[in-house]
Amino acid sequence: MKRHLIHRDRRAAFTPLLPPGWDEARARAELSALASRTLGPAWAGMFPAAEVEGEMIAWTAEGESVVRYTELPAEERERLRASLGAAFSELRRAAEREGGEFPALVRAAREIPAWDFAAVVDGLPVVAAWGHAAAGATPRGLIAALDDGVPATPPSTFPTVPVLATVAALAFLGLLAWLTLPWWGWIATPPMPACRADPAGLAALRGLLAEEGREAELAAELARLQGELGLRQAECPIPELPPEPPPQRAERPPPPPRPEPRPVRPPDAEPCDVETRSGGRGVTRTRHYLGNRPGQVTLTYNTRIEPDQIDVYYRGRLVSSTYRPVSGRGQISFPYQPTGGGPEANVVEVVVTGFGLTTLWSYSIGCPR
Repeated sequence: MKRHLIHRDRRAAFTPLLPPGWDEARARAELSALASRTLGPAWAGMFPAAEVEGEMIAWTAEGESVVRYTELPAEERERLRASLGAAFSELRRAAEREGGEFPALVRAAREIPAWDFAAVVDGLPVVAAWGHAAAGATPRGLIAALDDGVPATPPSTFPTVPVLATVAALAFLGLLAWLTLPWWGWIATPPMPACRADPAGLAALRGLLAEEGREAELAAELARLQGELGLRQAECPIPELPPEPPPQRAERPPPPPRPEPRPVRPPDAEPCDVETRSGGRGVTRTRHYLGNRPGQVTLTYNTRIEPDQIDVYYRGRLVSSTYRPVSGRGQISFPYQPTGGGPEANVVEVVVTGFGLTTLWSYSIGCPR
């Protein structure tokens, strides 16, 4: 990990603004911990360390790459300011929830003498001379002007622990009652009365048996009549007609083989080579239809300043990836070999994970070549 110089000047050129009783080392430790809890561990380096060298003071940050505010184009400068405004708005709300000296500490830390003290280190914003104003000048409130003004959500006053304890106690009592229910039922249940036959039921049973006997008599009479009919047919046989010859059927040629159905693009899949997909923070999943022809597929992306990670899956298997969050323009490729059938045979899924609060990205996936 490299150490980069963000800004260096005379100590007399700055006026510290930290609350009374706070030095820069203690303030940086608390602010870095607050940023890590609120924005994520990667934001812990947002406040670079100050090193005093005699009459000079320098702010340095650790990282692989650094781009200072003065080196950025106009569009990326606007992106950097928006990212700082969103980050400090979240820090301000977190400080209001924690209370104590945190609100005053965050208000002081977001003051910088000028935008020249901002930079981008490994895709994330960094502010040098935080908690300082130019000597002899009033604080300019550059970052404070970008606050979204949304107040912090007060902590919940609902008595969660007592309610959960009560519910658990009731559940235990219910389980205990269920386990002991068979014993209580045996004690409380009176003995069964002696079995007694109902006279009406006995009469119905006798009627049913009589009907079964009558059914047997009818079956015997039917058999006698069928036998008598057979004897009469034997005495007067009816001549049988000769069987008709089966109709001659013309032989038809076998039907031609049906062509294999052409694959159809699913309605929830985007085509390739014709559209650019773009998005922001969070996880974005997009399905793309690549057809049934194998070949090499290339995905071209632009993740701007804040790094994002891009993964490509075929049938749930990772076939290509940036393997880490990346910034700027680039491309990844993979061999495409469709297998099997069904709607998933000719579709890949592109998953983009955006980590920054104001991240923007775009990509375009080509058809197999």
